Amino acid sequence: MRYVGHSVPAQDGWEKVTGSATYAADLSLPDMLHGKIIFSPYSHARIEAIDTREAEGVTGVRNIITDETLLSQSVACLRNVRLYGQSIRDRPILAHKRVRFAGEPVAIVVAEDEGAARDAARRVEIQYTAIPAVSDISSALKGDVLIHEHEPGYEITRPDIVPDFSRNVCGYSCFEEGEPERAFDESEFVVRDKFYFPSLFHYPMEPHCAVGVVDRHSMTVYSSTQAPFQVRDELAHIFGIEPDQVRVVVSFVGGGFGAKGFIAIEPLAVAASAVTGAPVMIRLSQEETAYTTRRHPAEIEIRSGLNREGMLVCREATIYLDTGAYADFGPLVTRKAAFRSAGPYRLKHARAQCYAVYTNKLPSGAFRGIGSVQTAWACEAHTEHICMELGLDAVEFRLKNLLRTGERYVFGGPPLDGDPYNVLKTCVDRYERLRTRDAVPGSFDSKSWKFGSGVACTIKDVSTSPYEAAIEAQMDGRFLVLANTPEIGGGARTVLVQIAAEVLGVPLDSIRIAPADTAVTPPTSGVFGSRITVLMGGAVKQAAEELKEIVLNQAAKRSGYKKEILSIVDGQIVGPERVLFSVADLVKQGTEKLIAKGVCLPREDTGPIDICTWEINAGLASVGVDTESGLVSLRCYVSAADVGKAVHPMKCEGQEEGSVMFGIGNTFVEEQQFENGVLVNASPIDYCVPKFKDLPKIIDCVLIENEDGPGPFGSKGMAEGGLAPVAPAVAAAIRSASGILVDSLPITPEKVLRSLSQRVGSKDSKSK
Repeated sequence: MRYVGHSVPAQDGWEKVTGSATYAADLSLPDMLHGKIIFSPYSHARIEAIDTREAEGVTGVRNIITDETLLSQSVACLRNVRLYGQSIRDRPILAHKRVRFAGEPVAIVVAEDEGAARDAARRVEIQYTAIPAVSDISSALKGDVLIHEHEPGYEITRPDIVPDFSRNVCGYSCFEEGEPERAFDESEFVVRDKFYFPSLFHYPMEPHCAVGVVDRHSMTVYSSTQAPFQVRDELAHIFGIEPDQVRVVVSFVGGGFGAKGFIAIEPLAVAASAVTGAPVMIRLSQEETAYTTRRHPAEIEIRSGLNREGMLVCREATIYLDTGAYADFGPLVTRKAAFRSAGPYRLKHARAQCYAVYTNKLPSGAFRGIGSVQTAWACEAHTEHICMELGLDAVEFRLKNLLRTGERYVFGGPPLDGDPYNVLKTCVDRYERLRTRDAVPGSFDSKSWKFGSGVACTIKDVSTSPYEAAIEAQMDGRFLVLANTPEIGGGARTVLVQIAAEVLGVPLDSIRIAPADTAVTPPTSGVFGSRITVLMGGAVKQAAEELKEIVLNQAAKRSGYKKEILSIVDGQIVGPERVLFSVADLVKQGTEKLIAKGVCLPREDTGPIDICTWEINAGLASVGVDTESGLVSLRCYVSAADVGKAVHPMKCEGQEEGSVMFGIGNTFVEEQQFENGVLVNASPIDYCVPKFKDLPKIIDCVLIENEDGPGPFGSKGMAEGGLAPVAPAVAAAIRSASGILVDSLPITPEKVLRSLSQRVGSKDSKSK
C-alpha cells in the first residue's frame, strides 16, 4: 500500500510547528467580552447572600451573573434553564441556593477584558453557611448526609441507570456468569485482596476555553471539546431549544484525555452571552481546569478461586467509585469497570459489582480508558499476589490461563480478535533481547538495592456507535472529507487522510478535512474510546469507496471505456494504455456534484456493552528498589500492543509511548489530595506529573500486526490500552525485587518502606 502503513507527514505538523494553529483561546470576535467564574470554597454549604455592589464599580464590568440573575432574565433561552448531566441530569449550570463541592461555579463576572473580570470577581462577597459534608465512600454510603434529595426527580438519560439517592449511589452495575458461589466453595485455593486507586487530574496542555455567541434565534459556541455534537445536544436541552439552533465549532484542541468529552464551561459562556448580548469568552487557568473533572478514585475488593492444577476457576470483584458531587459519567463508568474487572483470563464463573457513590468532592468523569485502568491495577496486582501466595511463576501462570483468539470473554461480547497469550509472550521475548542493555553496572555495589522484573497483561473493550462521514470531489481536483473529528493531538485527521487517499488513489495533498463544525459535518459521538481509526476510519473508507465508483462511472461515460478497466492513479484517470485525463478535469467539466457518504454501523454481536473490538496489551517492567530509602527506579519498560494494522506506525508508537508515560505518572507521582473534601493540590506546582527524567533508561514499544481487526485494512483501537499494564507490572517487579506487594497507588518511598517493615515484622513473628 502506498500510504497506509507508512509514517507520512502529519496533516497539522506545519501549523503546529510554526505556531499558526489556532485554538479556542486564540479567537477574537468584534465586541467580545470576557467572563471569570467565581467558584465555591466550600464542599457543602448554603448560599445565604451574594453582594456584587463593589464589584460592579470596577471599570469595564458589564454584568455579574448568578443563578438568581438567570431566573429574572427575559431572554427566551434563559427563561427555563434546565439541569444537565451525561447520565443523570442532576447539575445546574450555576449553583442554586446550595453548593455541593469546592470548586462549583456560583457566579460569572463579565467585563470588557479578562483583567477587569478577574479584579471584580475578587470583590464579589458571598455569604455561605457550611453544612455537613461527606468526603469518603464509606461515610457517603451510610446515607446520614444526602448530597441530593431522597427522591430529587432528576431526569435519567438511560433505562439501565438505577440510582439509590438514599445511599448516595448514582449508579450500580452487575455482571455474572456461571455459578460463582458454588465455584468458590469447590476451589482448592481462594486468594483475596483489596486495592486502592487514587483521584487523578487529566492535565491537558490546553485548559478549558469556550466562546458563546447568542442571537435571537440561535447560538454558536467555539469550544475546545472532543465531542461537538454531544455539546450541541446538551446545550439544546439546557436552554430548551432545538439542536439545529445550536452550532458548535472546534479548531485545534490541546489534549483532552476525556476531560473535554462532555459539557464543561460551554453553558456558562452561552448564558453570559445571552445576558450581555455580546460574544463572551470564558478561559480557565490550569488550576481552575483541575476542578472540572477527574478520574474516579476506586476501592476494589477482589478474590479468585483456583483448582489444584493452578488454573483459575472463578473471580469476583466489588468496586466502589467516588463519583463526586454530580453523576457525570459515573453510572457509565460503573458498567465499564464491572465488565472489565475479570481480566484477560479464561473463566467459567465470575461476578462483578460496581457502585458509583456521590461525595462532596469535585465530579469524576471520563478519563482515558474509563474504568479499565482502575480494574486492571487491581486485577493484575491480585494475579501477582496469587502467584506469590502459591509459589507460581508469574509468566507461566498467566500464559496457562490467558484467553486465546476466538474465545469469548467471560461476561460476553464478540469473540476476541486478538491473542493475549501472543501479546504477553511477545512482550517477554522482546525484553529477553534487551536484557543485556538492562544489566546492572558492575560498579553498582550498594547492598541496599535489589533488582527484579514483572509483567502484566490487560484487556479492554472498544465501544461502538454509528459514525458518519462524507467526501466531496471539488472543482480544483481535490477532495474534501467531512468528518466531525476534532484534532486533539492523537493524529486522527492524518490517519483519515491516509485512508481516503489510499482508497481513492490520489496524492495525500489532494485530501483536505473540513473543520469540526456541527453545521457542516455529519453527526458523530466524538473523539474518544480508541475508536476513531476503526469507526470514523471505517466511515471514511466506505465514503471513499463509494466516491471512487462514482468518479469511475463518470470517467467511463466521458472516455467510452468500460469502468472495470479504468483506475485512478495519483489523481489521474488511467485507461488500458495511457493516462486519459485528471480527476480535476472530470470534476470541472461535470454537471453534477460528486459526493458520497459512508456510515460505520455497530456490528450485530456487540455484547452487553456494545463492543466493536478489543485492545489487548502487555507490559514488562524492570526496577531497582532501595530497601533503605524505599526509592524505586524504573530501569526498563517494554510495552506490547495488538494493533491489527498500524495505519501510521509512528503515531501508533507515539500513542503507546504516551500511554506508558501516563501510566508512569499514575504509578509513581500523581494523586489529587483533599482536606475535608477540598482539593488542595490543584495548581501545576503542587500536582505532580511525570517528567522526562522519570522515563526509564529503556522504553520499547512493540506493535503486533495481524491485520485481523474490524477497522480499515484490519486495524483496531489502540490509544488507551498501553496505560493499563504499567502500574501492575511495576508492582510485580517490586515484588520480584523485594518480596513486597504494594496495594495502593501511587507507589511512594513511604509505602515501600512501610511494606518492607511489615514484611520484616511478619517474618520475626513467625520465627518466634
